[in-house]
Amino acid sequence: MAGSSGNAAREHIEEIRRVKFSIGGEPNPLKEDLHLAVSRLSAELYTKDIHFLMELIQNAEDNEYLPGVHPTLEFVLTTEDITGTGAPATLLVYNNEKGFSKKNIESICSVGQSTKKGKRQFGFIGEKGIGFKSVFLVSTQPYIFSNGYQIRLSKKPDSHCGIGYIVPEWVNGKPTVSEIHRVYGSHKVLPTTVIVLPLRPEKVNAVKQQLSGVHPELLLFLSKITKLSIQENSKDPSGVDIVTAVFLSHETDLGIKDINADFHQVFLSAQEGTDKIVKECKYYMWRQRFPVKLENRVDERRGLQEWEICLAFPFGERLRRDESSSGVYAFLPTEMVTNFPFIIHADFILSSSRETILLNNKWNLGILDCVGHAFSKAFVAVMKSDETAPTSSMIKVFEFLPTKASPYVELERVRESIRKNLERQDIIPCETLFTRKVFCKPIEVGRIISSFRNILSQLKGQGMSLQSISSHGKYICHSALDLSRFDHVLDFLGVQCFDYDWYAMCIKDCNLILQASEDIYVELLVFIMINWHAISCHIGNADSLKYLDQNGKVALCSINAATGGTHKIRFGLTYDEHTWLSKCNLEFGWKELYFLPNSTWRALQKSQNSDLLKSALKSHARVEAITLLDFFIIAVNSIRSEKNRRVVISFTHFLLHSHSKNLISPGKVSQYCPSIPVVDRFGHVNLKRDAVLVPASGSKWAKLMISNPWTKKNYVELRGDYVQCCKFAGECSSKEMLHHFMKVYIKAKDIPELCPPDADFPLASSHLTSEQAFLLLDWIRHLRTGNFLRRNKFIESIEGGKWLKTCAGYKSPKQCLLSDEEERSIFAEMGDLLSHIPIIDEQFYESKIRSYESDLKYLGVKFGLVEAYPMIVSCLMSLAECRCLTKEAAIPLMKLMRYSMEKNILSAENLKILKEKLSLYTHLGYRAAACSILWDSKWGCFSEIAELPFIDDSYYGSVIYSFKDELEMMGVVVGFTKGCNLLTAGMKFPKNPTSAASRYALALLEQIRLLKSEQNESFVTDLIEEVTNQPWLKTNIGFAQPIECFLSEPEWACLLHVLEVPVIDENFYRSKIGSFKAELQSLGVHINLEDAKKKICSEFKSLSSSSDLNDHGTLSLLNCLKHSKEKKNFPLEEFMNCLSEGSWLRTWHGDKFPKDSILFDSEWGPISEITDLPFIDDAFYGKSIYLYRDELKMMGVALDIRDGCRFVVEGLKFPKEPGAITAASAISLLECIRILLAGPSNTALPDDLLNRMKSKWILTHMGFRTPDQCFLFNSNPSSVSNGKWGGLLEPEDATFIKEDYYGADISLYREELKMIGVNVEAGDGCSLLVDVLSCHTNLSSVRRIYGYLSKFEWMPPSSGKSDLRIWIPDRSGTGGEWVQPQACVLSDMDNLFSSSLHVLDKYYENPLLSFFSKVFDVAKSPTTKDYIKLWKSWELKSEHQIDIHELCSFWKYICSTWHSYGVDSIVMSITKLPAKTADGRIQLIDKRDLLIADDSQLVQIFAEASENPLFVWCPQPGLPNIPMSKLYMIYSSLGVRKISVSVQKGEDFSMDYSLLIVLPTTEVIGKGLLKLVLAFLAETSVCTTLKHEIAQSLLGLSVYGTMEPIMVSYSLILPSDKRHVSAKASKMVYWEKTSNKLIIQKPNKSDKKTYMEFASQFARVVSEGVLLKTWTSLIQQKKAWKPRFDGLYKLFRLGYFLDFDVDSIECLLKMENLEVLKEDEDFIASAFAADKTSCIVNKRKPESVQEISGPIAKNQTKRRKQ
Repeated sequence: MAGSSGNAAREHIEEIRRVKFSIGGEPNPLKEDLHLAVSRLSAELYTKDIHFLMELIQNAEDNEYLPGVHPTLEFVLTTEDITGTGAPATLLVYNNEKGFSKKNIESICSVGQSTKKGKRQFGFIGEKGIGFKSVFLVSTQPYIFSNGYQIRLSKKPDSHCGIGYIVPEWVNGKPTVSEIHRVYGSHKVLPTTVIVLPLRPEKVNAVKQQLSGVHPELLLFLSKITKLSIQENSKDPSGVDIVTAVFLSHETDLGIKDINADFHQVFLSAQEGTDKIVKECKYYMWRQRFPVKLENRVDERRGLQEWEICLAFPFGERLRRDESSSGVYAFLPTEMVTNFPFIIHADFILSSSRETILLNNKWNLGILDCVGHAFSKAFVAVMKSDETAPTSSMIKVFEFLPTKASPYVELERVRESIRKNLERQDIIPCETLFTRKVFCKPIEVGRIISSFRNILSQLKGQGMSLQSISSHGKYICHSALDLSRFDHVLDFLGVQCFDYDWYAMCIKDCNLILQASEDIYVELLVFIMINWHAISCHIGNADSLKYLDQNGKVALCSINAATGGTHKIRFGLTYDEHTWLSKCNLEFGWKELYFLPNSTWRALQKSQNSDLLKSALKSHARVEAITLLDFFIIAVNSIRSEKNRRVVISFTHFLLHSHSKNLISPGKVSQYCPSIPVVDRFGHVNLKRDAVLVPASGSKWAKLMISNPWTKKNYVELRGDYVQCCKFAGECSSKEMLHHFMKVYIKAKDIPELCPPDADFPLASSHLTSEQAFLLLDWIRHLRTGNFLRRNKFIESIEGGKWLKTCAGYKSPKQCLLSDEEERSIFAEMGDLLSHIPIIDEQFYESKIRSYESDLKYLGVKFGLVEAYPMIVSCLMSLAECRCLTKEAAIPLMKLMRYSMEKNILSAENLKILKEKLSLYTHLGYRAAACSILWDSKWGCFSEIAELPFIDDSYYGSVIYSFKDELEMMGVVVGFTKGCNLLTAGMKFPKNPTSAASRYALALLEQIRLLKSEQNESFVTDLIEEVTNQPWLKTNIGFAQPIECFLSEPEWACLLHVLEVPVIDENFYRSKIGSFKAELQSLGVHINLEDAKKKICSEFKSLSSSSDLNDHGTLSLLNCLKHSKEKKNFPLEEFMNCLSEGSWLRTWHGDKFPKDSILFDSEWGPISEITDLPFIDDAFYGKSIYLYRDELKMMGVALDIRDGCRFVVEGLKFPKEPGAITAASAISLLECIRILLAGPSNTALPDDLLNRMKSKWILTHMGFRTPDQCFLFNSNPSSVSNGKWGGLLEPEDATFIKEDYYGADISLYREELKMIGVNVEAGDGCSLLVDVLSCHTNLSSVRRIYGYLSKFEWMPPSSGKSDLRIWIPDRSGTGGEWVQPQACVLSDMDNLFSSSLHVLDKYYENPLLSFFSKVFDVAKSPTTKDYIKLWKSWELKSEHQIDIHELCSFWKYICSTWHSYGVDSIVMSITKLPAKTADGRIQLIDKRDLLIADDSQLVQIFAEASENPLFVWCPQPGLPNIPMSKLYMIYSSLGVRKISVSVQKGEDFSMDYSLLIVLPTTEVIGKGLLKLVLAFLAETSVCTTLKHEIAQSLLGLSVYGTMEPIMVSYSLILPSDKRHVSAKASKMVYWEKTSNKLIIQKPNKSDKKTYMEFASQFARVVSEGVLLKTWTSLIQQKKAWKPRFDGLYKLFRLGYFLDFDVDSIECLLKMENLEVLKEDEDFIASAFAADKTSCIVNKRKPESVQEISGPIAKNQTKRRKQ
């Protein structure tokens, strides 16, 4: 070892012992100070959580090294006891520094005299004042070998001076330098300085843990040490097992020159284990200096003017010790996990434990403020470091952006600073057309959809210029960065995706549609369609769809145009079909239908997204596939609308060639062709047709018809263009092909195949040539043969047309006769009469006409004499058309009829024609045959009274009488027994009362008598029928028909006088007429009363139904009836009935039927005041009308009220002012009602009457009311009690009828009143009482009405509950208000709601309260909602003081109704909860700041820690019973935290570590405890491996005993204002998790209280430790923590009381139904074997690392939060 010689070193040590510590020398006056300093050192060591290993590394970093030396620090852990102290293991620390100097030794032997003082400008690491002395934490006797010094220091006070820690002692024996060298490796050079630490037994595992926890990245920020290694030297002869070696392999300057920054890369290597595998990671190291700001200066860094910040960016997998890695270094790592992908290193001020930096320290905050700027400069430097590097290789740097949120608020500000700085930098690589790189600011860059990027890439690959893309305001993010794995990075930087407007502009401005190849164009369409819903508004109007225009050129249109229908773009299903249809479309030249270009069609079919694109195009652009049939339909529709003849003819060629190309089947052609339009010969397009004629040129139909006669019948003659050869869409059409196609598919016809319409055939009316006739007959024959011919207008016109040539000229077939020679001779005999019969001219037709006999016969041509006879008759009948049969034609006609009758060929039809049309000459001129008479002598007697049409035999001659049969057949009257109608028609009835009229009547009666005597009954009957209805009899009122006349008799003459009927004037006939009574009676004249009765009654009815009966006539009639009562056989009753059926009586209401009239009487007086009745008008008739009361009554007139009360029903009419209705009128009306009800068939009053009575006409105590609004108070005397209705109401309480107005008799009409709606029974009218209730303000009346409603169980309708109100009187009792039931409760036991609710039991008795509850739905007590409103009002009223009674009442209710009401509603409503202040008041505090006092110890600790109350209120004993568990549960649901889980704990140890007593682990963690743990865990379904790991961790505990208390600090955070509340307390058990130590303060068993407290704490600590290890497993099994903890805690506490005795524990397990499994028993059996685990660490650092000095944190232990 270099340095002073051994002797000089030894002398120096002796001098220190003698001078400083007075060992063998004079007493040192500062000895007492040394004692005090050492005591403080001891306290400092054991009150700070010191990581001794880090302190040694700090010391090595602060040491000085010779030039050319690579500073190395090596730790070797050996199990050899080279010191002879009995230590189980020894740690040796080798460092190749310069070595200890005298000053270094003196510093070691002092307290607070570090040699580092005054070197602040070098930035050394150590600063906490502990340094080397931290080794006393693990070793009681550390040894130092350096530069000839070989000393040891002892924690134990020196026996000579009584001072420990700093008194040096020279080492003469073990360990020797050779032993130290051997452990290091004899083949290696021993470093200058070696520290030997014999480890305390309980610290061996802790040291191993610290050695294994050394982080490889530690070397990155150490300025001197380049290699760090850790190894374990076991007794195994195999040698040294290297566990870890870390070294810096090499360092490269990256050439970034900056006055305040440098940039280089470092390769850090690490070797783990014995496999020699070396892991390496490259780090980019950015160091930058910043001036310290004035506001950030602190005393601890006094004199430092600059901050140096180093950022490490790991390229590759970081070298780690565990899953998490430190993100913040202060030369050495802290335990801060930043979530940043880079490491921050600076001269931070650390917490005492070195776990974190002090985040609230202004020095550290100043550094953090600079980190963002440093990161930004480093980031930009990396991006711009190599212009030639590909962009993809630079993207890695973006992974270092802090995109994840940090758990520290201060680091979140750093993260935000980085983001803002980078937003202003050109750091985002962009796509470019040039070789140079382009970087832009994040806001200038946009992300594009990957599919669009691929399109642009393909376009770029094809050499297309995309330069204008960047002209849209933003650049495109480079493809290497625009990936999903960088989403978080780009989001962090604010790089947005391009909106869809950008894509639209890009497509339009770059002309991508036309410049792109077809394949790329199709992919572009796929992109547009997939993103249509977002991009449609931007690109919808852009030209993006290709199509072939009318010239066959590729053109563009917008998708909106295609959707709107202006451009209908289609494509075929196959290529052949598509190309053919597109060519055809060009031929047609339609303006709206277009096709995709052929090349586009091919690209569309090849595309992988073909189906998707087709579907999207159809949906969004209406671009869709089209079949040939679809095209056909479109074409037909277009033709129908445009009517372009060229297109129509072209369309035929389209069908022809589509068929020839097999693109359409013959069946489809046949199916659709008949519906296509065609062009006629005039060039008109015909949309409808019933038949098609071939073009006229060369056709047969043109020879026959010349022109098309059926154009109006939709028979279309095709234009000649149809059969002309031409080209269509490049295809030629021959004439033969066209002709065949037209006939087969268009159904173009020629005769005889043409089927004629149901229409006239005009040509049939013209003179046809023989050729035309034969064409027509051939046509008829073809139609008949094919069964196409029907009897229609076509056939009829041919049958009736004059086109056949006959001997009589051109005639119709029906008029023609085709006869042979024999038949023609017979016709000649008929003479000139038959000379006009048309016989077909066979010579004209060259005898060929005979070959068409069947066709001619079908058309109506006659053959033979029999068939010709109708023609002959018809010819003769034509003579009758003139109607006047001359004498020249009469005799031949008679003969012909006689001949026809003989041959039996005269048809009834022909005879009918003769009867109807033939007129004969008579004495009265020409008359129809039926109106003519052939003279007979018997007609002579009538010649005096009638003019008759006898046939004039002087005109026709006497020969006419020889044809009686023929004349009779013609309808002529032959004989006397017929022709009565002609007789009466010729009779001349008199119209003036002359003597001739008298003679005429008497003569007629005489002829009737004569005819009857001759028994000519039929003639007489006919004659009587004819003359009966003629006015020829003279009566008192003029001439009248016989059936209207009366022959008067004295018995009933008065009636006839009154009725003014036609009575025969016997004086006119000089009394002779009376001798013809029989004849008059046969004519219908009324000659006796029996016969006249019906007529008189009819006349009475007629008279009574008219207004012609005046007052005199009426009185006369009544007088007649009055005197007729005395006559026998007078049908008085019948006449009365007749009179009763007419409205002839004049009343005040006009003319009425007797039954609808009243004869006034005094009895009608009162009722008439309120009714409008039909009284007989005595002003019209006079008082005489009252003389006929009996007659009027017989006719139905009402005389008294009992008979006429029904009129009251119809005439009831109350006056507008009800006060005008007298009591007598009302009583009279009730009497009428009684009469109506007493009727035999009336059980109920008419609805009309009841409706009329629904007005306010009854006077009550509350004014006039309608009947249904009234009550009859004394309606039921049996219910009267003390003058109250039903014992419940007073008359003034409701609308009771005012009996003192109507009198006591009103009660006699109880039933009548009831019938009209008056409430007469107790129990009636509850709803009415409710209506009048609101009129009352007197509480007594209100109570009586409520009582009445309650007694009779009144219930409101469901729709009327909202109108209910309850009367609440005011304090004076004279007033009050009507309130809604919802604002009321029956009772308020706790008197909480007097200000918010109306409590009814204050005003109403108990019987009414149940009524209010049942009927008014009044809550019995306040509801939860009411309680919540009350609580909210308390929360809002800060001045309101809540007393204990109110509080207890409120929470007692909440506890009782918690689960029956919406818990969420309560939780959301309550924001404050009660707490008790120091002065005993109740105060409402934000529930977030309150805690549940579930831990009495913590409650006691925090009782005085805060000025404001911390614990939520709970009732004290003696107050109303509130279940505490339920109340705490509710508090918890409301968000109140438990004190037990809300407190953050931290433990500080104030005892001296040397005073800790090492206890055997098995003394505390024995078999009994393990059995209990494993049996319990077996019930939790924890896996076996985890169970055994937990048990092993218990066995690995180092157990220490102490006599001093363990201090615990507690803190709370109040969420409302983030306020901290702190407190301290002592505890008896502590489990230090990091070092696996269990420290206990064992009590004396005699102190039962302390012993029990210890048992509880021990059970709690161990239970928490065990279950924390099973936390993840419990979560996965969805098992609750609390029940598990309580169960284990209970077992541990009982086990402790049993001293964890194995037998006792087994008994306990049986009692708890637990069992130790077989594998657990095996584990326990082998659990106590020694665990020997090797661990060797080795590290190294590269050569060129800039030296950095700074302070090192010391002597602080870990603070744990519980």
